Amino acid sequence: MIFSKSKYQQKKLVELDQLIFPELKMKKDMQIVPKAFDFSLRVLELYIELLKVNEFDLSEKLLKSGTGIRTTIEDSLATVDRQERFNSIALASREAVEVRYWLKLIQMKYFISGSVLDDCVEKINEIINLLNIMSGEGSKNKELINSINFN
Repeated sequence: MIFSKSKYQQKKLVELDQLIFPELKMKKDMQIVPKAFDFSLRVLELYIELLKVNEFDLSEKLLKSGTGIRTTIEDSLATVDRQERFNSIALASREAVEVRYWLKLIQMKYFISGSVLDDCVEKINEIINLLNIMSGEGSKNKELINSINFN
């Protein structure tokens, strides 16, 4: 694994994100920013694997959309307006679905050694679920949605 992190490094990343985005402290399972960052690292790893098999177009699309998810999430957390934040989270969710599409194409076309691809698929599904909870789509848990500090 190219981008492996120790437990200590993972903990420090979460602490840093919580300092920058204090509203993420409310639930352990809602730490979307560190999960999106970890996913970006895995996308970079998969990107390198795809370049080894001379897949340039698909790898570029995956890299752009895969790393863009965290950027969109961070943009949403920087907004003050509640509706704008929901719109940004919905955009991040659409980007995540697009990434899942690229990953499915890669799964159908290439055999990537190790579990890099499987790990990416698992992580993107988790991110999509969290984003859907944050945007309120398909969630019955209104307490969780209301616990997010929007102002």
